[in-house]
Amino acid sequence: MSHFGEGSSPNYDVYVRGSRDAEVTRIGEGQAQQFSPDSNTALAVIHGPPSRLVIHPVGPGDTKTVATGNVLVTEARWFPDGKRLLIMGAEPAKGRRAYVTDIAEFNAAGAAVGAAWGTTLGKHFPAMTLVQVSALIDPQAKVEIEGEAILP
Repeated sequence: MSHFGEGSSPNYDVYVRGSRDAEVTRIGEGQAQQFSPDSNTALAVIHGPPSRLVIHPVGPGDTKTVATGNVLVTEARWFPDGKRLLIMGAEPAKGRRAYVTDIAEFNAAGAAVGAAWGTTLGKHFPAMTLVQVSALIDPQAKVEIEGEAILP
């Protein structure tokens, strides 16, 4: 899904190929993350500078940039409903922590959240605090993640 090297852009490129196709098609720039649940779009992180999260259409259409504020995005995943994203990253001088507006909603999406954490952190999970709050600063945000780890 991603290519970096001779002939690619400085921030990787995202390609798709049908299961019966011999040739690949470039759909945009970035390090591929995941196809949407309906397979119509693909998430990609452009490491920049500046770091950006984009959604590339697999077919016709325009690439959309996801607003992430000053978060340095490292990885992203779709929630199973295909309408929300889990974005992994950190603000300058901060680690990762998780805040959700609805514990039940978080628990319902737990497998997707766990998969994204596992992909990012491997088998060495840092301590994580999960707190239910009445709202986040961004009214459309569902999850805010921050964490800390000591690496060997």
